[in-house]
Amino acid sequence: MGQAPVDAVTERCGRGIKISPDQGALCGASGWSFCSRLMAIRADTGDAWAASIRPGMGQFVASMRREMDVPEQVEAYLASQPEPKQADLRRLHAHILAEFPGCRLWFTDGTNADGKVVANPNIGYGAYTITYADGSSREFYRIGLSANTTGISVYVLGLDDKTYLARTYGGSIGKASVTGYCIKFRHLAVINVDVLQAAIQYGMSVHQAG
Repeated sequence: MGQAPVDAVTERCGRGIKISPDQGALCGASGWSFCSRLMAIRADTGDAWAASIRPGMGQFVASMRREMDVPEQVEAYLASQPEPKQADLRRLHAHILAEFPGCRLWFTDGTNADGKVVANPNIGYGAYTITYADGSSREFYRIGLSANTTGISVYVLGLDDKTYLARTYGGSIGKASVTGYCIKFRHLAVINVDVLQAAIQYGMSVHQAG
């Protein structure tokens, strides 16, 4: 029997996520837990892998992603990460939210407009305005948090002085690579967390021209 189209909604999975009858059979009683795991898989490997599970599942995941709110996307992304990386990411995520309550929360899944994976997914915090040479502008996050193949990346974006991070924190942060906008390390245990938190504090509060 052919797969019903995603918009032929007769059932819901978990927190109001629309699915077709055929897809609903996959969710069963576990509902949201299945969707959360699938979203985590999608965040880690992309739509192509999810689509290979079953015909039409790529569309289902893309539709589900659109209906998830940002905190749900962030939680699914965090849950997809292996330990101890997940614990480190959760620690940093909780610290930033506690330090900057009410800051704007972002999630980018690393895909472009065509759905192609072009970057690692990122959790973003805060906001600043990027102004381009042609006069156009857009908002983007100030701090980015991302898992990479060897560890964790913390992005401090929009700084006017591209040497500031390395000059200010590079000598005292420990076993980390510090560039003009990125602090990369394997585990929190090998760096000075207070120095990392100072860099995050600076990035969230400094004036940024954009």
